[in-house]
Amino acid sequence: MQLNESEIMDSRETEPEPEPWLLENGAVNRLTRESRNGFGHSRTAHNLSSSSLRKKSDLSLISTLSSSSLRNFLGNLQEVILGTKLSILFLAVPLAVAAHYFRLSQAWIFSLSLLGLIPLAERVSFLTEQISFYTGATVGGLLNATCGNATELIISIFALIQHKVDIVKYSLLGSILSNLLLVLGSSLLFGGITNLSRDQKFDRKQSDVNISLLLLSLLCNAMPLLYKHAVSPVDLVTVTKATLNLSRATSIIMLLAYFAYLSFQLWTHNHIFEPQEDEAKDDKAIGLWSGIFWLIGMTAVIALLSEYLVDTIEAASNSWGMPLSFTSIILLPIVGNAAEHAGAVIFALKNKLDITLGVALGSATQIAVFVVPLSVIVAWIIGVNMDLDFSLLQTGSLSLAILVTAFTLQDGTSHYLKGVVLLLCYIVIGASFFITDFPNEDMDNNMGVGLESSKLQISRCSSKQGRRQYRDYQLKIIGNWQRDYIANYIGLTFFYKLQSQIDEAKKMMTAMKDAGYEPDNITYSQLIFGLCKARRLEDAAKVLDEMQANGCNPDIKTWAILIKGHCSANEVDKALIIFAKMIEKGCEADANLLDVLVNGFLSQNKAIEAHQVLVEMIETRQVGETMTGDL
Repeated sequence: MQLNESEIMDSRETEPEPEPWLLENGAVNRLTRESRNGFGHSRTAHNLSSSSLRKKSDLSLISTLSSSSLRNFLGNLQEVILGTKLSILFLAVPLAVAAHYFRLSQAWIFSLSLLGLIPLAERVSFLTEQISFYTGATVGGLLNATCGNATELIISIFALIQHKVDIVKYSLLGSILSNLLLVLGSSLLFGGITNLSRDQKFDRKQSDVNISLLLLSLLCNAMPLLYKHAVSPVDLVTVTKATLNLSRATSIIMLLAYFAYLSFQLWTHNHIFEPQEDEAKDDKAIGLWSGIFWLIGMTAVIALLSEYLVDTIEAASNSWGMPLSFTSIILLPIVGNAAEHAGAVIFALKNKLDITLGVALGSATQIAVFVVPLSVIVAWIIGVNMDLDFSLLQTGSLSLAILVTAFTLQDGTSHYLKGVVLLLCYIVIGASFFITDFPNEDMDNNMGVGLESSKLQISRCSSKQGRRQYRDYQLKIIGNWQRDYIANYIGLTFFYKLQSQIDEAKKMMTAMKDAGYEPDNITYSQLIFGLCKARRLEDAAKVLDEMQANGCNPDIKTWAILIKGHCSANEVDKALIIFAKMIEKGCEADANLLDVLVNGFLSQNKAIEAHQVLVEMIETRQVGETMTGDL
């Protein structure tokens, strides 16, 4: 029987095609392409960036299982855990939990938590995309946009709960800088090298929108800083409160701008942000309720690791000899967003700069006009005073980064030299934060005199070999000299404190006692200061008790170190308890200590309590004439 050409074409059109697997409710089903497209699924550049790191899962073995519940669970588990090229990094999650449980080094907990967040962030993007298959383009687009930077938001919330406002500001600023300079710069560099024969082109419309919103966020961040420096500081409480209110008002304005941006991106001008890709789209892999269940589970794990991260970042920075600002602004965003960054570079290599720009600029814009102001509002709700008054160095770095990026993208073309310029800008900014430790000069000044020679010797020990030689030299002196050469113990304890090796300093104290030498006030004060700087306040209090038990009476400077440590950790109530103990010991407060307590109350917006403490101290004559005169 002969078939004509039209019948042959009809038979080809009706021929079934291989379809994707859908695991839901214990059944292995096939989805038609028509039903898949009927959901109106909308993908963002962020989803496409993460999808470049995904891999297909072979579900043929699982489909032969007889138990539907087991088949469903194992199928979803394989898709969620093994469906990414970063699945090996999931091992860091249980290792981080084990390190926390067995109380291993804080640096190890921080490192493992940071590595564990890399695949989790990519999987959240995968799960939101899977859920959006069922919810439609509108809800799916909102879900993808909102969860795009869920990791940064969760870390910020946990830092705010612990009153670590500086870490919130550092990490969010670092995310913006890394997206604008590191991600975009490396993408333009590698994309330009791959396409040396011609310039890469992209649509300027998307970048213009993002740059405009970034400039708006820069204005909102700069105004509180400009206001604080413009007004006369006659009333510090009034200026601080006004800056806080201005920051909250501008945060609300930025959130309104973000909602307008979502409307612009998802509805009115969605054609500008629609990525033009010629690759096959990802198919449904899990069902709706399974996707929601796994999304909640992944978010819970991210929250757990974020808590570990916030708890240990300061101790990790100290153990590595890095400033907290450098760890939060440079290291944390680089490792935490590694999956998204890698995806952006991959699409740049494929000459798809529109997707790369959507990832880099889109993520920076979302953090600047959504995560930052939302953090201010969340802090407001939970009673933490967070404003938009970033330091001059931070605001200046953000300003220059946005301006350099805007000029780089103004002509709609790209080549490798533009990427080199952006990367060099990032290196210079990173170096600035590496040498900027924001030291607590008041605590350093409270250490008294008599350690200048030790500081001079320690400053010469810049290399690891030099530090080891200096330690051996000190131990040799201690072992050979048969007299009380306590200055060497003081110098070595101070050396370990500078190197943030507090445990080594405590060992030196033990060795000092074993050698028959008793620590003096300066030695104890050095150790207390190091513990306070590492936020190990309970250990610092124990050292203070040990100091008094051994017959050393703390002076006002030693008490001030511990009190200021609690105030810096937003533990003013504990600082007051220590202050009361100091008064009981007969140690009279001075003007500097009063400033510490008052500033501690003011940092928590407790001006009334600060005034009450001041009045009570004056009425009970716990404040000397010099102090009252200064007030």
